[in-house]
Amino acid sequence: MERVDKAAPCLVRASSAGSELLVFQHPMAGVQVPKGTVEPGESPEDAALRELREETGIDGARVRERVGTWERIAGAGPDERGPDERHLWHVYWIESRTALPERWTHVVRVAGPEDGLRFECHWLALRAESAERLHPLFHPVFEMVRRAATGA
Repeated sequence: MERVDKAAPCLVRASSAGSELLVFQHPMAGVQVPKGTVEPGESPEDAALRELREETGIDGARVRERVGTWERIAGAGPDERGPDERHLWHVYWIESRTALPERWTHVVRVAGPEDGLRFECHWLALRAESAERLHPLFHPVFEMVRRAATGA
């Protein structure tokens, strides 16, 4: 089974309501955390910062720490109908070097099927009940980051 490394940059900020995680509304796939495939010759850490930039427009962020790795068996290809692959999601706690707005729209500009899509970026409180607002695929990542941020 082929191994595919993924990077999940989880940008966390402190607010008056507690810790919050940056998420975006994908126009066809629900509320998500930025995530993507690590390219050949790229470190997972560098991939995390690249994916954050590509999917939210945020540049100049930094990796605070590696939260962990989540393993998932999935079919190959965008529709996951290909042969099974072992996906290793490298999850990073990311911090922004500048203050960010409450909401913004980012138009994706990368080669591939997401080019031109509009992602509506916003913050999600890092509370257990908030996970239900995310696409279910991202629940394990959310929980890893929530535990790291809240000490729960």
